[in-house]
Formats: sequence, structure tokens, C-alpha cells
Amino acid sequence: MNLADDVRLLRRRRRQCLIMLIGGQAVIGSSALMVRVGLSAHIDPVTLSAWRLTLAGLAALALLPLSPYPESLRLAPGEWMRLLLAGGALAAHFALWIASLQYISVANSTLLVCTTPIWAGLLSWVVGKRPPERSFWFGMVGAAAGAILVTRSGAVHVSNQPARGATLALGGALLFALYLLLAAGLQPRLGVARLIAGTYSSAACWLWIVLLAHHAAPLVPYSESGWAAIIGMAALPQMVGHTSMNWSLKQLPAHGVAAATLLEPVFASVLAWLLLGEPLVVFQVLGGVVLLVSIWSTLSTPLAVVEPDL
Repeated sequence: MNLADDVRLLRRRRRQCLIMLIGGQAVIGSSALMVRVGLSAHIDPVTLSAWRLTLAGLAALALLPLSPYPESLRLAPGEWMRLLLAGGALAAHFALWIASLQYISVANSTLLVCTTPIWAGLLSWVVGKRPPERSFWFGMVGAAAGAILVTRSGAVHVSNQPARGATLALGGALLFALYLLLAAGLQPRLGVARLIAGTYSSAACWLWIVLLAHHAAPLVPYSESGWAAIIGMAALPQMVGHTSMNWSLKQLPAHGVAAATLLEPVFASVLAWLLLGEPLVVFQVLGGVVLLVSIWSTLSTPLAVVEPDL
């Protein structure tokens, strides 16, 4: 195979990744609606996250025999630590993001969570010790302005504590950026099947440790709607949506996969408007556009292509 064939093959694989990412984000966009159902069934956010990741982890473990990687693969102690940290970051991401939906709308929550690329860029700077370009900071300012418009535009909030919901959503974005950067270093060695089996399972274990330590909420859902929400989240947004993102880390850098999250609020907002009747006011839509454009602009800076060795 000559160089031209290699380039064509690489481009074809990149296109496949992009198709997978776009489809995965459309599926992930339905997650917030399922969370709404689970919260309405009086299931605690941490419990929802734990069951979602438990079912997804079991499904991923069941798929391991289909993995082409050798059964004798052994991880070094540092790789085990990285895998556990990635699982912890994923667990905290879901717990915080789901909790944010108790206070703010689906549109606002998913818009703020999609700041993941900015956090990925900042983490790359901290670890890679490479100062950002001026355009990155312009993007940051624009993103902040968009976030203010989104959260203070007069849109309908789920509670009287929208600031708390916004903080939780932003925390979830930071932790998902950390997860992507950690997972990106493991994917080439483990492959997608072992990566999701390890991260989903370890994330579930972290959440169950928290739940058993506090035991402040029922550990088992008692309604059919609650179980339907959990099974739906595990099967669709987690196994289809998030697995497509992990698979894409083989062909795309972590910042590129993080950029795909910009599509999630579009799908989620439309679904929430159609199915939940959550209104979108003019300034909220304007703020969302400013936020998305500003985040996209940060991805064109040299900082955005730094892949730190986390």
C-alpha cells in the first residue's frame, strides 16, 4: 500500500468516526429527557448514575469476548490507576450533570455541559505547559458571555436555584474533559471494548461506594418509569452514544471528540421543546449560538491540538 492509499484509508476512517460521533450525539441528546423521567420517579441523581453505569458496565463486560485484543493483555500499575481515575471522573460527571437537571432546563444544562472542549484545552495547557494563543482567550470570553445569556435570559428554570444548576453542569463538563484526556491515553492499548468495560465498571463502583457510605436515598428504584429511564439511558446514550465517543478516540484526538459535544445541546433542546414543552426564549437561543461559536473558535487554536500525557 502506497502513501496515497494510506491517506485515503485514513480519510475514510476519519469520515466513519465523524458519522459515528454525529449519530452518537443525537442519541446522547435523548439522555436528559430520560433523566427527567427518572428524577420525576424520585430517584436520586447519584442512584440514577450508578444504575445507568452498572447496566452499561455489565453489557460492556459481556461484549469482551468479541474483542480482538489478546486475553493475556496485562495492565501496568500506572495504567490501572489511570483507568480507575477515568472511571472516577466519568462517575462524577454523570452525578453532577444529572443533579443539574433538578435546577435548570434541559437546554441550559446541555449547553453548559458542552463547554467540555474549553476545559479540555485548559487541562492540556496545565499539563502540557504550553501557553494559550490570544484567540483562545477571546473564545473563552465569548463563551462566558454566551453562558451568562443562557442562564440569565429569562428562560424558564426548573427551580429557584439556577446558579446551583449551572455550577453543577459546568463541573460535569470539566470532569468529562478530564475523562476524555485520561481515556485517550488508554484507548490505543486497550481498544474500545476493554476501555468501556473498565471505565463504565469502575465508574459504577465509585458511585456505589458513595451510595453505600451515605445511604441517604433508596438504592433500588420502585417504579416502572424509573426502571424504564435507567434501562433506556444505559442502552442508548451510554452504550451507543458514549461508546461511539470512546471508539472515535482511536482515530481522533481528545479535543476533536470533545468538540462533537457541541451537537448535543441542539438535539437535546429540540427534543425537550417537542416532548417536554420546555420553551426557548430569544436571548437563550442567542446565548446558545454565541456559546457554541465561541467554543468552536477555541478549537482552531494551537492549544486545542495539544494532547497531554495525563
